[in-house]
Amino acid sequence: MGVQLFAKRTLATGRSVVYRKRMGKRGVGVGSPHLWYRDLSVRNGGACRCRRMELDQITFQGPAIDDPEVLGRVPEALRNLIVQVNGFIQFGGGFHIRGACREPLWHSLSYAWAGPTALFRLFPAVKDTDVPFAQDGLGDQYFLRDGRVLRLQAETGEISELPHSLLSLLEAIQREPVETLQLQPLLAFWEDGGELEPGQLLSVYPPFCTKESAAGVSYRAIPAAERIGFLADLAAQLANHSGGAKVGFMVMEDAI
Repeated sequence: MGVQLFAKRTLATGRSVVYRKRMGKRGVGVGSPHLWYRDLSVRNGGACRCRRMELDQITFQGPAIDDPEVLGRVPEALRNLIVQVNGFIQFGGGFHIRGACREPLWHSLSYAWAGPTALFRLFPAVKDTDVPFAQDGLGDQYFLRDGRVLRLQAETGEISELPHSLLSLLEAIQREPVETLQLQPLLAFWEDGGELEPGQLLSVYPPFCTKESAAGVSYRAIPAAERIGFLADLAAQLANHSGGAKVGFMVMEDAI
């Protein structure tokens, strides 16, 4: 296929109301767990105040912890989250935090971090010390590196730092999930009657980084491993081309 590199993920706007109606109609959830965390910005008599964060629209919650070794390798904030809720999927597949478990593989933090298809093996911008704690519904990845939160634009393989800590990112997502996570493609998929099951990601074709996507894209739910593999291959093919370049690449139908 011949495409012209155009831009990063291009999104429609104005679907927040659709999101609220859709989630209300779905009535999804395995409960609304909450997290307790220390607010270092507020002190009472020299002690940190504990705060509670409600997690709405949880559609999957991780199994019991059976991979405690990984907890010894992660930053304290992430460890505190996982021991309370061993990872979860939120907003109908829009946000996924991985857990300390060995199965299912798509939920395993260890597998994404150090397994045979670990993210650092697929995307050169990712270091083997980066903690791949989360992903969004299209396969963009979130990492912790030296206390900073990084986001991998998986179509292009580019990585950037976000103005958030782990906790402030979670707070922003709970307040404004559509804007923070750029959920507009998922909303469009819902409008067409689509659903993301746990372990699936949203395939987009043609990719958002191509000029052709401006004429419209199609969406499909596929296994997370297939989507991430496709994105890694795409990013590798685009690595030697600048914006505006014309690129030809082969696409396997099952991967999109």
